Amino acid sequence: MRKIYINGQVYTGSLPLCEAFVTEAEHFIYAGSNSLAMTYAGKDTEIVDLKNRFVCAGFNDSHMHVLGFGQFLINAPLAEHTGSLSDVLDCLRNHQGRTGGWLTGRGWNQDYFNDVHRMPDRYDLDSVSTDIPIAVSRACGHCMAVNSKALELCGITADTAAPEGGAIGMRDGKPDGLLYDNAMTLIQSHIPQPTEEEIMDMLRAAFRALNSYGITSAQTDDYCTF
Repeated sequence: MRKIYINGQVYTGSLPLCEAFVTEAEHFIYAGSNSLAMTYAGKDTEIVDLKNRFVCAGFNDSHMHVLGFGQFLINAPLAEHTGSLSDVLDCLRNHQGRTGGWLTGRGWNQDYFNDVHRMPDRYDLDSVSTDIPIAVSRACGHCMAVNSKALELCGITADTAAPEGGAIGMRDGKPDGLLYDNAMTLIQSHIPQPTEEEIMDMLRAAFRALNSYGITSAQTDDYCTF
């Protein structure tokens, strides 16, 4: 189907800007003035008024991590729900996505909590689920909170030694569900690798988000993530 776009500010790769363009079968067949663009009109042609909006070719991101971005998007969006601990927990309760059967997320920051002044611990996350393992990273990426099910599956007890460069939070002689820096690998190494379909879901989520920002191509180096 032929479409004519008029009344725009269209950048074609050189100046001056033109005001109209014509497409057919997903190809550009003309770019220039409104008057000449309208000469392409036929019986079934659709006319689109750009209302002086700017139009240019899609952007290319030459250095990003598409798969990691997609993984972030399917995780619980805690960065958007970190105004309180209760908000974090509600976000986790409502989130349907899973990574290898685990409920994961990143972005909480206790500095923004308006209900408590501490980090979330295993007991907070147990209120979300004691059956599904939960692992959620702080916004900085240097701390992770997990629930009791995650500690159980990873075999982390009061006797577990923290790896060099890491620490396991303790309370009353028991792990409190907080792991710091290199100790997070004790959890990460037990989260199952995503299936091929889950990886495709991550990529599709990333592509949809990139397209919404006008990015139509990208170079990435993280396909070896999993």
